[in-house]
Amino acid sequence: MRRAGRALRVDGAAWVVLSVSACLAGVAVTAACARLGEPPSATPLALYLDWQPARGLSEPWRLWTCAWVHGSIAHLLANVAGAAVLAFVGWRARLAPAAALAWLLAWPGTQLLMAAIGSPRLAAVMPHYFGLSGVLHAGAVVLGLSLARPRAHAHTHALEPPRRERWIGLAIVAGTLVKVALEAPWTLAPHADETLGIAVAPVAHACGIGAGLLAWAALGLVLRRAS
Repeated sequence: MRRAGRALRVDGAAWVVLSVSACLAGVAVTAACARLGEPPSATPLALYLDWQPARGLSEPWRLWTCAWVHGSIAHLLANVAGAAVLAFVGWRARLAPAAALAWLLAWPGTQLLMAAIGSPRLAAVMPHYFGLSGVLHAGAVVLGLSLARPRAHAHTHALEPPRRERWIGLAIVAGTLVKVALEAPWTLAPHADETLGIAVAPVAHACGIGAGLLAWAALGLVLRRAS
């Protein structure tokens, strides 16, 4: 039992490390942009890191770095709060490293799915995209599925979690789906949010859900075949 407990603690740590790393990178980039004396998302650094649909996949680093750019301090704080919730729930659930890996894969996958929509269409309504929100939606789906289907990555789990956690997982997935559906992501156009001081992009949230689902399912399939 002692060995199992240690394994579970290590499992939870992988998820937390990814959450914290994303937040720290976002804070660092936002702080660097703030020193330039311009709106955070309009600085040369931000424009070098954000994702621009018109560029397609010609500058692949943007698939990762766009999540570190934020349009305002309120935007950053909202994303940090969301990441903190995911980190806490994932740590309490002792998610396996496979869940953290799926979330990591879904990070660029979110932007890849947006690119698949069509660069000209998306660029016309959203020339720039930045922030952690799409990645956080991917993380929420990976978290929920990992709780609802604990045996999907079977050989990475030492113990069967309580049934209560499965219901929590289903509630997380269902709640995320309903929330994004109410945002009408199929319109593609961002929605102005005065509280955050930015335009929120529901299409990124929907693509985050898709990327999280695909990464979680694909990794589970690979692990099952390898076992």
